[in-house]
Amino acid sequence: MKRDRIPLVVTLGFAAVSTLLFLYFSLSKQADVAYSGELHMEYLPLRENPENTPHHVMAKVTSTAGIKPGGVILRYFTTDDRRPRKVTLRRIRRGNYFGGYIPGFTKLTTIFYQLQATDLSGNSVILKRGTPQKENWYILIFTAPANLWLKMLHLGLIAGSFIFFLYSFYFAQRYLLLGRDFGRCFWSAAAGAGSFFVTSFPIGIFLAHQTFGVGWSGIPMGWDITDNKSVLIFLYYAVIIALAKGHLYKKVKRSNRISDRTFARFSIWGMLFTLVIFILPHGISNAEIASYLREHLPLFIPIIVAALLFLIIRYTRRRTAA
Repeated sequence: MKRDRIPLVVTLGFAAVSTLLFLYFSLSKQADVAYSGELHMEYLPLRENPENTPHHVMAKVTSTAGIKPGGVILRYFTTDDRRPRKVTLRRIRRGNYFGGYIPGFTKLTTIFYQLQATDLSGNSVILKRGTPQKENWYILIFTAPANLWLKMLHLGLIAGSFIFFLYSFYFAQRYLLLGRDFGRCFWSAAAGAGSFFVTSFPIGIFLAHQTFGVGWSGIPMGWDITDNKSVLIFLYYAVIIALAKGHLYKKVKRSNRISDRTFARFSIWGMLFTLVIFILPHGISNAEIASYLREHLPLFIPIIVAALLFLIIRYTRRRTAA
């Protein structure tokens, strides 16, 4: 393969893998499962529900011994009222599914709930999310509708940011391999950072306030993973651009703190960092991150292995050159 084609092949391959990972994590939703003897329970949780609208809960419960009458229940409480409440799930059309409703609440109300089933043999299971020490309840948040046009602009700018970062990734490779197109690498990263700032902060905060009633829940106000993902990505690119700010003012020698080659390497690592951050789904809680990563570890392994191989090859070449 010709040397000048390597960046294009690598970038197209990276874009294809990124798209597949994004689709997988966006579309694949697995039901939670619990067993106890012959008793089997499955439930696919949803995290958000329109405000003032009852939330329908449906679980699949089977047992060869039969399900105890009134044996499938849902317990819940709200952040405003910690008193536990109970809803009995009814069998749907004599099948294996049981359903019931959590009453509708106003915007930003958070519900914590878990499901329990008991069969005629005395087997019992409790289906819940998270760790026993922290979050052992499912979370349901009631939301208000966001402005459609603003939401489309928000999504468009996110996609645009990713494309700009991908361009920077491509031109960084060209600069490291061929010694050309550094300006395009730098300005693509700057355009991506600017687009990402606009969509994450002014627009993102406004949409979050419309939807949840709170504009910002990340650092320093809280530890919301969705908001903090935006902070991490923007800060990464803002820092590397600041370290090479001489290109903004055409005063490279006096203002730059890193070389052009170092910036190009940071741009490549930034694209990998952005992909890993984007893989974490919006709305996941801090208590769920560890279990989420364990469930999807096989998909993270190729990324980790590729990064380690890159570092090993780079270190070996340096030792050989020395």
